[in-house]
Amino acid sequence: TVVWKRRGSFYRRVIIGGVRYAEHRLVWLHFHGVWPSGMLDHINGDGTDNRPANLRIATASQNSANTRAPRTNSSGRKGVTWCAQKCKWTAGIKVNQKSKHLGCFDDVEAASKAYQRAAAKHFGRFARTE
Repeated sequence: TVVWKRRGSFYRRVIIGGVRYAEHRLVWLHFHGVWPSGMLDHINGDGTDNRPANLRIATASQNSANTRAPRTNSSGRKGVTWCAQKCKWTAGIKVNQKSKHLGCFDDVEAASKAYQRAAAKHFGRFARTE
């Protein structure tokens, strides 16, 4: 098993017969008897946790919805940034590769709640709001 880093996340890779496979896809094949039809999402966000109970089929949008806020995020809240021009917190969400502005807010908590509501609406069980 080889640990491979991609875009800030770690994924295990397995080399079989000179071909490199994502370990989580092999786990899915072993437990479900079929090669995964689409992307696989790690429910808990840990790309090295390849337990079958932690894997689910997802679209690219759903997989992105289940990511954490970037470390560089100034608010510490997913979907919330500071707008110096307006001196307000802004909330936004990306759905199917389209950005949606959710509004400007006086406090970070209100902006975060706006993001959480939109994430629940658009992503359902795939929504990660932290």
